[in-house]
Amino acid sequence: MAYRIRFIRGISILAVVGVVLLLTFYLTVLVTHSPVTQTILATIGYPGVFLLALITGLNPFMPVPAATFTTIFLAAHLTLPCIIVALTLGTVTADSLGYLFGHASKSYVKRSHPRIYRWFKNLYTKHHPYVLPVVCFYTAFIPLPNEIFLLPLAVLGMPFRTLLIPIIIGDTINQTLLAFGIQNIFLWLLP
Repeated sequence: MAYRIRFIRGISILAVVGVVLLLTFYLTVLVTHSPVTQTILATIGYPGVFLLALITGLNPFMPVPAATFTTIFLAAHLTLPCIIVALTLGTVTADSLGYLFGHASKSYVKRSHPRIYRWFKNLYTKHHPYVLPVVCFYTAFIPLPNEIFLLPLAVLGMPFRTLLIPIIIGDTINQTLLAFGIQNIFLWLLP
């Protein structure tokens, strides 16, 4: 029974991602052929890209990368390097807010879940030298919400200034790979 539930959940996630990609494809075609829509998106511009990245970065339940919508902004004549910068800034801001949430819930976790807290503390103490490279690698290449590691590290009291550079590097790599990948997929689909 558990296998069936996991299978259905996996298929559901794939279906949602597929619908988002099809919607992005449709919107890209719409924006490409509509000067009015291009003007609206150009007016929203890079702050809109930033807000999109912030909103998608704060959604741990159904994370859809903001870079999925890169082609829509490219069709509105925004430049790819600036889109990547805005995506990275939005994602780093979302990660910062996730860290602040974890830091604010530290006393609750210590009081309500002492075994979990001790387990994370032992893991952190034992593998402390590997934390920063793992953070950088995770944010760059693992397609899961960054809150999975940010919340425990915040609860354990790791300073955010220590995590900031690996998060920026990882998010920049992630957004660059996704943006170029999505752009090339759509260039292949829309000759």
